[in-house]
Amino acid sequence: ATGLPAGLSMSSAGVISGTPMAAGARSVTVTVTDSFVPAGAASRVLTLQVYSALVVTTSSLPAGKLGVPYSTTVAAGGGKTPYSWSATGLPAGLGMSSVGVISGTPLTAGDFSVTVSVTDSVAPGSPASRVLILKVYSALEVVTSSLPNGKIGVPYVGVTVQATGGKSPY
Repeated sequence: ATGLPAGLSMSSAGVISGTPMAAGARSVTVTVTDSFVPAGAASRVLTLQVYSALVVTTSSLPAGKLGVPYSTTVAAGGGKTPYSWSATGLPAGLGMSSVGVISGTPLTAGDFSVTVSVTDSVAPGSPASRVLILKVYSALEVVTSSLPNGKIGVPYVGVTVQATGGKSPY
């Protein structure tokens, strides 16, 4: 064989093997000869497509808010489309579609370690995965229930209104 990418070779038995070192399409000429005297030969030009490694390219997830609809798309690079996605560790109320969309309405607040995995159509049994943190904030609310009384002519100081939930600083 001629034209094989670096890292691949063909044995005398016709087996192409190895680990390709570069992505891209290559024209490979394979030639076979027989032991008949005089020896005969046949050649054919074949195309070999080598895809780059599949990776999850999304590096972070946007924050969500408890009880508020959420939707974001996770991305990948390399491999051969179509991709197929899955996720573990999502909070209750959220799911991931096979096309990489995380959506729903979060029912639990907190920090979640979400493992997203993607497979491609070349090696569907070899997923690429990445752990992403999803922060879901609870609803913002004022927790101060009353204010002390004031008096005309007397300074009103030292009263701090308290809040909880949401994303600080307030």
